[in-house]
Amino acid sequence: MEKATLTTVGEILSFKSDLVVLERKIKNHEIDWDALVKVGSKHLVLPAIYSQLQQKKLLQFIPKDLAIFLEEIATINRNRNLTLLKQITWLSQLFKNNNIDHVFLKGSALLAANYYVDPCERMIGDIDVLVCENQLEQAYKLLMAKGYNPGKTTFGSVITGPKHKHLTRLIKATELAAVEIHRKVLKKPYFDYLQPSILLQKKRFVNNIPVLCETHLLEHNILNLQINDGANFRKYLHFRTAYDTIVLLNKNPIINLKKAYPKSYFQNYFVIYALYFNDFELKKPSFQSKVHLQLYKFKTRSHSNEKNWNIVVFYYYLFSKLINRSWYFMTKKEYRNGVIKYRKRIINDLKTSLLKAKK
Repeated sequence: MEKATLTTVGEILSFKSDLVVLERKIKNHEIDWDALVKVGSKHLVLPAIYSQLQQKKLLQFIPKDLAIFLEEIATINRNRNLTLLKQITWLSQLFKNNNIDHVFLKGSALLAANYYVDPCERMIGDIDVLVCENQLEQAYKLLMAKGYNPGKTTFGSVITGPKHKHLTRLIKATELAAVEIHRKVLKKPYFDYLQPSILLQKKRFVNNIPVLCETHLLEHNILNLQINDGANFRKYLHFRTAYDTIVLLNKNPIINLKKAYPKSYFQNYFVIYALYFNDFELKKPSFQSKVHLQLYKFKTRSHSNEKNWNIVVFYYYLFSKLINRSWYFMTKKEYRNGVIKYRKRIINDLKTSLLKAKK
């Protein structure tokens, strides 16, 4: 049932879906709207679903109470994003006034660069900004002087512990979003992909706000999910990322997916999302990508398969993290003290993650 719902969500969000078929599907009551709302909420695309139904002139055909509900969600998110845009503009001006080289990433960049027809479309959590390596401490202290405070960390301090891709997130009670100051955009050992110096050098300005260039936005959008979130290994998908991808491709049709991105991370990404979106016109996938696709299909064939797969992935990441960080625990006193101090929270976080994997 979820596969059918994912297919429908893909048809709604896609810029290349068959509108005649989609309209007939809606009019013939072939869509389980409760399931669609559940999946849309899980993938953080309910506002995008509303916007696309509106742009495709299909809102009039869906249940009235659902249309009202989606409109309310979209309105709330639109207002939130307009407020976030003011926060992004303020942050950028603050950094400029202090000569801090920076560029906004992910949802913040897409919002600031006006990629969406309606600002309601993208649900955004934190504001991610990449800062020049030798200005990280300056930027961090500057925000703290402006009323931002460090949020919670796990496994000790991000600054003094293993080199994380971003510093401890900063939170201000009067602002909607936390701020993550990045030193890198991909986690270790992929630090050399999308090198910060190049991202900063090739940034572009939209309304005087620095954002990643189109190609880097697309690459980071995909690799952040595939590498940072572990989607490539875990064989899972997220439609918010997929929607960002097709928005970028729709705005930049010169990007040729048939010739570009031969690396497995990209091909594995495209081969799965091509199941649900018509926007990915790909060359013949590699053998590795075909295997990747079959593993995804095996995982999603049953709830039992998915649960067992997630448990294996959980323990793999747990042991990998313990092995990678044991050296810091033995050699870095502050890091060791942080782990001991926050041990109860760390254990609770691990238990929560395991329970999610078992569901």
